[in-house]
Amino acid sequence: MQNSSLVKQFSARKPCYYCGAPPPSSREHAPVKMMFEAFDCHSITAPACDTHNTVKSLDDRAIVTFFLRGLYHFLKTGSLTANQLKALEVAEHKLGEADEVTLQPLVRDPLGILDASLSHIDETKKVKNWMRLLTGALAWSVQGKYDSSVNWDEAIVWSLEYEIDTGQLDIEQAGLRSEKLRSIKAEVDRMSVHWWPGWSSYPKGYPPDIYCFDVSLLPSQYLLKSGSKSEVIFRHSFYGKFQWYVWFTAPETVKTAIANALQEVNSKPSTT
Repeated sequence: MQNSSLVKQFSARKPCYYCGAPPPSSREHAPVKMMFEAFDCHSITAPACDTHNTVKSLDDRAIVTFFLRGLYHFLKTGSLTANQLKALEVAEHKLGEADEVTLQPLVRDPLGILDASLSHIDETKKVKNWMRLLTGALAWSVQGKYDSSVNWDEAIVWSLEYEIDTGQLDIEQAGLRSEKLRSIKAEVDRMSVHWWPGWSSYPKGYPPDIYCFDVSLLPSQYLLKSGSKSEVIFRHSFYGKFQWYVWFTAPETVKTAIANALQEVNSKPSTT
């Protein structure tokens, strides 16, 4: 059973989890609350300044729409769970509100199975920043305090599924891209010695087929930078179909807080 003291929650008296801006702070949900409109679950929350909450919230609808529109691609295969279908149903009337999100073909002049429109967002930078913010809030939730030694803006963000060149490739190029992505995934899996299932909201956790994350604490031979800091990777899974990775450098204090949380979560059976 997950201990209620494991996940720290929002306090208006604490500085921003991301940049350390002084309080009073507003409440930031991690992930955003609109992802769980159809479900009875609690939220992980962190203190945030206006820039990293109120202003950022303008991007939330676009990012969530980006994922939900992507789910439509799986309707044909019948591979969506009851929760994923419910999320689509509840959000259906809102999916046209984000102009930044479009449906694009994977390749030029598509034929057969490749004749499918995929969810695409042109502002890749916006998605990457959103992933950094989410990761920072989750890391804060097991420390309960801002740590200035972590530069979240320098975190490396990528997804093996996201196609930057959607609609620009021919069939041969798309095949080469797919092969390259598979090789990258294999290398990441080899490097990441172990993935630990991450924590969730308490006491009612997030539906894992809507959102969950894993964490890998990389051994010293994979350090990007020298010194006393460690490398950590968060692997976020959205709606059971889309994975985004965030790789950041952290001091031992942050790594220890994350490692202790992972050990606690994975040493006891979950009740959620």
